[in-house]
Amino acid sequence: MFVIVENGAGINSSVNKDKTIYVMKKNVPGIVFDGRELLKDNDYTYDKTSMAISFVGFESESCNIVQYEWAIGYQPFTYDVLPFTDYGIVMLNESFGQGQISLQLYEDSTYYVTVRARTGYNCKVGQYILSTSDGIKLDTTPPDLKMTEFGGKSIVSENISSSLYQDRTDTVSFRWSTSDSSGVAKSWWSIGSLPELDDIHSKTFTENNFIPAGAVSFANGQTYYLNTGAMDNAGNEIVISSPPITIDTTAPVIQNYFCTPHISERRSLVECQWDMIQDQESMIKGIYIGVGKNETTPDISNFHEMPIQKRSWVRDLHARLKSLTCQKVYVIVKLINGAEFTTIQSYGIVVDRTPPENGIVEVITTLDLEKPPEKQLCQIPQTFIEVRTFNWNDEESGILRFVPLFSCGLSNVSCDLFIISMILIYR
Repeated sequence: MFVIVENGAGINSSVNKDKTIYVMKKNVPGIVFDGRELLKDNDYTYDKTSMAISFVGFESESCNIVQYEWAIGYQPFTYDVLPFTDYGIVMLNESFGQGQISLQLYEDSTYYVTVRARTGYNCKVGQYILSTSDGIKLDTTPPDLKMTEFGGKSIVSENISSSLYQDRTDTVSFRWSTSDSSGVAKSWWSIGSLPELDDIHSKTFTENNFIPAGAVSFANGQTYYLNTGAMDNAGNEIVISSPPITIDTTAPVIQNYFCTPHISERRSLVECQWDMIQDQESMIKGIYIGVGKNETTPDISNFHEMPIQKRSWVRDLHARLKSLTCQKVYVIVKLINGAEFTTIQSYGIVVDRTPPENGIVEVITTLDLEKPPEKQLCQIPQTFIEVRTFNWNDEESGILRFVPLFSCGLSNVSCDLFIISMILIYR
């Protein structure tokens, strides 16, 4: 430093030279890194029982640093989790050190580490130099991954165990959701012939929670598993697989279905039978039977569910027939398979309300076997009688059989006149 003194008369003194003044730097706070990796900051930890840090760059040119301490809190520069202590700190040089301490940490909590450097005695620029980390969060749980929708319908239960079916070959009908308190870093899907395999479609990363139409294709009857996965920003990963999903594009079939062909008020019992109900791709979810006046609407007797293993159905329609005027009723079978395909098959039953008519009965008893039979008004034989009948007609159900009845015209046992009656049984 150089000084010149001037008096009131404007006369300057000679130059006076003093000692050099050195300006020292102020205290410099260092950088605190969360985690066990030296001088590398981590935002997340898996360790529930300890905390580790490293730090570098603390300086006090004017006072020097005589000691390092650290504390842990839920906010920066706080110590509500661990008060300041020098326990666990190891110095690698005078401004570069690391620390580790056993501590109970709690899930989803963020912890901030504050390091303070204690300066020399009676330091004018400050007793401590403080610096805090940007926080580290304990996250040991994977993202919450749920399958939320299949085939356009919401999935209520989180645990789907039964087989699933879909009716399209060019899409996967699943949607899912992912969430995590630390944020989802990435998500993906794959398709395999078994859970967690990707032999049908390889692992594909996506930002959407569904698979676009056309991304995959299947064959009818093919079974696959959808695998979905997600990883959070802490590195926790989860993969879940769907139940088996089968492609079904065909409706179920009922084989050899038939019913009683004719009914009347005298014979009103209806019985239906079938050999089997077949569906190559999916299970049969329900069998329903009803009775209607047309082939599709059960307006006489509503659909009611039947056990899948049954192969017959019996119902007495006597009470219904009294109030109906239709000439035909239909027993309607409705089948529903796993892919929600529906088959409706009906069997028409004729309702016969009229007896046979327009028939003729003739006595043709003769002793001459070579003579063609012809109508007789009298006969000689007393031990037998021959009768023929023809032209009977029943448009509804046809003629099943004839039952002749004979009665004597007189009250005595030996009579000369017979009355012949024909009972025609129709279906």
